Amino acid sequence: MPSILNFPIALSFVVIGSFLTACSSEIDPNSKLRTWTPSESELQRASSIYEIDISGQDVEAVSEKIAILNSLEYIYMDNNSLKKLPKSMKKLKSLNELSIAGNKLQNDIPDVIGELTQLTKLDLSENELQELPSEILQLKNLEVLDLRYNQLSDLPEPLKKLENLKTVYIGNNDFDKETRKKFRKWMPRVSFVWLGKKKPALTASENG
Repeated sequence: MPSILNFPIALSFVVIGSFLTACSSEIDPNSKLRTWTPSESELQRASSIYEIDISGQDVEAVSEKIAILNSLEYIYMDNNSLKKLPKSMKKLKSLNELSIAGNKLQNDIPDVIGELTQLTKLDLSENELQELPSEILQLKNLEVLDLRYNQLSDLPEPLKKLENLKTVYIGNNDFDKETRKKFRKWMPRVSFVWLGKKKPALTASENG
């Protein structure tokens, strides 16, 4: 079976019902950036698509049309060249997991993150974040937050108000010893994982 990287257009893996299949998605030729956009086939089946994976496709932007796929529960956009997210993503009210590791996100993540209130897992590892976006503080259902391999030196104290937060992956940042102690004091119920080794990508199968 050929590698997906050998295809002339990007592939998006989608879950239709309970079956994982692969179908082609388009790189928008009208954009100056290498922009991923849902294919016409995907748009026609929008209500039955629960997962997309566009990892490793050298994508620089994601089309606002992603909001049409309003049944999405899992989005994986790892290892691309994204600097921002489409504002329309705030309409994806069923989204449970969002993984955007290995991109070029800095500190201008839009308020779209705070609108995704059903998120339980958020992976922002391997980006260029120097501070945690304040919008994350609105994610009341968040359980797992991966911040490894960024440029963070502190976290906002209000993070402790996320009562469902269980695990924060935090290795390979710029936290000193005293700052680490402070985190434990603020959030004694949270497990802070300091090891920098990258964990396997989040998958829908982890949810049973």
